[in-house]
Amino acid sequence: MVKHSFGVDLLEEYWKMQERRAEEINWEQPLSPRVCSSSYVQLTNGKTMMESLEEKIPDLFTYEQNHPVGVQSQAAESIGDAFFLAQYTSKDAAASDMVSAKINKAFNEVCR
Repeated sequence: MVKHSFGVDLLEEYWKMQERRAEEINWEQPLSPRVCSSSYVQLTNGKTMMESLEEKIPDLFTYEQNHPVGVQSQAAESIGDAFFLAQYTSKDAAASDMVSAKINKAFNEVCR
């Protein structure tokens, strides 16, 4: 998410420092993000998700279906008990909230 918001690959920068290649690092990185990167995790709740949301929500840079589609879930006991993880960027927090609401609405439409 840092890479999407700030344009900095932290792992790459880390290895440059470990390999004593610090001169290759652009130390003039921005101090504020260019965009807002967000994660949305939908925990299992005893319902059955009848289809994936991957194609229903545009502009997701990550979508991981963690619970099988068409299989009834149990109530979540931890963050690992999720139907899916979605990550996306938006211009600001208000726009992020709108995408989150859209994902939630789409999720409710495909569950029974």
